[in-house]
Amino acid sequence: MAISAPYLPYDKLRAEADRFLTRYHESGEMPIPIEKIVEFKLGLDIVPVPGLQEEFDVDAFITSDLAEIRVDRFIQENRPSRYRFSLAHEVAHLVIHQDIFKLLTFSTIAQWKDVMSSIPEEPYSWIEWQAYALGGLILVPGQPLRDLFEAKVALQ
Repeated sequence: MAISAPYLPYDKLRAEADRFLTRYHESGEMPIPIEKIVEFKLGLDIVPVPGLQEEFDVDAFITSDLAEIRVDRFIQENRPSRYRFSLAHEVAHLVIHQDIFKLLTFSTIAQWKDVMSSIPEEPYSWIEWQAYALGGLILVPGQPLRDLFEAKVALQ
């Protein structure tokens, strides 16, 4: 199966993050409530998996039916910043790579790992870079961050 990543430069990812936040977080308040967006706006289940990171070297992944985000239980319970970013990263895959993920079929974590390993290095690297970038832009959107920064500076 040939997988190719779409070309999405950073400015397009920024625009995609803005569209996403306009649709799913109208107030724009920070911090972005990614967990609530995932569960209540996107309707995805967040499923904690004990030992996911330790056994499979992955913090989280979205299931092949795009209905669940499975996340390492330790990360969910003990590393809130990493947990939030893992959710945003998986949401980014849903937003920009849905067509790719619909082609991938797996039902176990081991099968997921095998499917991901079967994607050639170059498209896999682009897919992951795009999800990291979009996930970060969703969690830390430019204008609200600038506004917050300017408000803090004004207090000094």
